[in-house]
Amino acid sequence: MKSAIVTGATGLIGRWVVAELLKHQIKVYAVVRDKKKADRIFHAHKNLHIVIYDFHSDISLSRLIRDETDVCYHFAWEGVCGSGAGDSAIQLSNIEHTLKLTGFLRELHVKKFIGAGSLHEAECLVEMQREEVSTNLGMMYKSSKLAAHYMSKVAVCRQGIEFYWPVITNTFGIGEKTPRLVNAAIRRLINGESPKFTSAVQLYDFIYVTDVARAFWLIGEKGVNCRNYILGSGNCRPLREFLECMGRIVNPDVPLLFGEAPFHGIMLPAEYYDTASLSEDTGFQCEVGFEKSIQYMKEWIAAGEKDVQI
Repeated sequence: MKSAIVTGATGLIGRWVVAELLKHQIKVYAVVRDKKKADRIFHAHKNLHIVIYDFHSDISLSRLIRDETDVCYHFAWEGVCGSGAGDSAIQLSNIEHTLKLTGFLRELHVKKFIGAGSLHEAECLVEMQREEVSTNLGMMYKSSKLAAHYMSKVAVCRQGIEFYWPVITNTFGIGEKTPRLVNAAIRRLINGESPKFTSAVQLYDFIYVTDVARAFWLIGEKGVNCRNYILGSGNCRPLREFLECMGRIVNPDVPLLFGEAPFHGIMLPAEYYDTASLSEDTGFQCEVGFEKSIQYMKEWIAAGEKDVQI
């Protein structure tokens, strides 16, 4: 790989993928909407080209990126959590923008398209088979990811371009400011508050964001077309074990309240967390363990959450 496009380049995963690609001397076209945010995050680099673009625009991305590019990484996605996850208009736009991007690939001479999947897709398939009332607005996000996955696969493969949609188990890392599980819990513990959890017996797997970025680079280099990769540590275990570890590292004096929050999710079996194919094809192994990654987050949040320049 000599060159790559990264959409959503200022997002949590996008920024670290950009950093990983630059580390390997790859020319990167970082597609962003907010130039000021990009300027805060990225150092000047001879191989980094910031491309200001909004998918709501009628302009083709190929008008802004004139060079041929080997790989297109697609991370631009609104409404990953919070109220936006349940907003059908936002999620439909995400599908539309993903398909819009696939329409530019031939003009950009892209050889590989790599999206970002989620285990929520698997949960969605199970949940919607249930013969019961569904009121979870988060299903809007889950089903839109699933639709974008399947629809973009057809759109990309019909052009003779390689397609990848790695499924991320659960990631977090420096730069995250969302209310998702690990990030929110660490903040409460730092403030001396007891976070409420479910009984947390369901299987989980966490992977630190820099390891996710390295996995995406390796897939771009060595991935096998249309292979279903799982991006995780390869060591899934009951969620409670992760949370207890987090509590001991962040603030052992604050009790964790298990069983205080209702559980409305899906308990996926261990095979959904199997990272063997990723390791076999690319040689990927995690470098940052869960304990170390929690320490990184604790220190970053306690120091004031400054943007880490890449």
